[in-house]
Amino acid sequence: MRINDGILPFKPQPVREEDLREWRGIRLREYQRKAWEELLSKESIGVFWPPGAGKSYFGVYVLARIKGKKLVVVPTRVLVEQWRERIEEHIPEYAGEITVVTYNSFHRQAGSSHS
Repeated sequence: MRINDGILPFKPQPVREEDLREWRGIRLREYQRKAWEELLSKESIGVFWPPGAGKSYFGVYVLARIKGKKLVVVPTRVLVEQWRERIEEHIPEYAGEITVVTYNSFHRQAGSSHS
């Protein structure tokens, strides 16, 4: 997704209740709960917390709570493996809904679909 001149290429809208599932595997911290509420109200957010602040656990929480197919795009193969391990550890029941790829793999696949 590109932001041109500070303008998002979509209109933020709330996440539909029917797209959510109950899941209580991770207890969110207060700032993570605020981010979750923001995500629910806009359908998309950026999370820019310092190392160790719980971005990955927040991501696992989001992957578990939102139904359907999801894509996690990361910069390196090492992070692909780390995400796969987190998914298997915390939400193995939803692993079939989640694809984890590198940016490079994503761009190759996206480029070939536009040919």
